Amino acid sequence: MGILFHLDERRPRTAGPSAAPISVTAFGFCIGPTFVPWQAVSMIHASRVHGTPSDDVVLEFAAHGQCLPVRAAQPGFAALEAAMTGAFPETTGWREALQTLSRPRGRTLLYQRP
Repeated sequence: MGILFHLDERRPRTAGPSAAPISVTAFGFCIGPTFVPWQAVSMIHASRVHGTPSDDVVLEFAAHGQCLPVRAAQPGFAALEAAMTGAFPETTGWREALQTLSRPRGRTLLYQRP
């Protein structure tokens, strides 16, 4: 399992082929045609993108058995970040948590549904 974890860290994390804009509603968020309701989110991870400037980060939302990565460079990311911290107060301060990781391309768990 340790080997897979290390390989996963080196895998480039992308926002998807088209980097579709993000739209946020009171009930969740959309990326292109994909809607993710807040109540379906089971985990949220934050990570840095390998080979990009240090401020380029990814939020990964696990919902319905799938992982949906969202890059900070995508249009609408600021609105998603604000809505995420409102829906999941545990994620407040996620950028600081990411900065304190010992590995430069680290990944941190921000939220996990009990």
